[in-house]
Amino acid sequence: EVLKPGITERELLAAIDQKLIERGAQDIFHLIQSEPGDLMPFMPKDRPIQKGESVILNNELSGPSGYWSQMVRTLFVGEPTGGTGKMYDELLEMVRQLPARLVPGTRVCEITQWLKDAAAANGYILGVGLGHCVGLDIVERPIVNLAEDVTLRAGMTIVIHPQIISEDKIETVWYADMYLIREDGPAEVLTTYPPKKLKLRA
Repeated sequence: EVLKPGITERELLAAIDQKLIERGAQDIFHLIQSEPGDLMPFMPKDRPIQKGESVILNNELSGPSGYWSQMVRTLFVGEPTGGTGKMYDELLEMVRQLPARLVPGTRVCEITQWLKDAAAANGYILGVGLGHCVGLDIVERPIVNLAEDVTLRAGMTIVIHPQIISEDKIETVWYADMYLIREDGPAEVLTTYPPKKLKLRA
């Protein structure tokens, strides 16, 4: 509702923060990126967002309980330009397969290797860190990387946030959901907002 052509990154995050605080958020941290060719989400800038651009938005927050949550989405203002729309659909397909892989006994390094292989199979490389457990701190072990030999256990809450980048390093999309590791069966997806809703046509 807020993201329209002409709004700046800073104005967008100010509007989001107001809603989050109204709903009980206490600690809030964002990363955002909308400038074409910029691969790394960071602090908000005062540049107006243009029609046809994609916006990577990382939201991390905690409320009165002290427990943190995190969600990352790539949003499109109008029709996606270049290959970012296709990239996002392929990233969502990777994400769709994650719950079945997030089961007790799986080593975190195995999840990392699968993400790397899945990205490469589509012709992409991986970007910023791939995920971590979440609790009273926003980043807790195990960390999703190739060196992490910790196994998943029931009751863990973990965020997986793969960023994929085109081979020419010009385009990127990023996505994150939170998952609860269950005793039996696939992980429960705790982030329920449908990602397809964020493909705007403003």
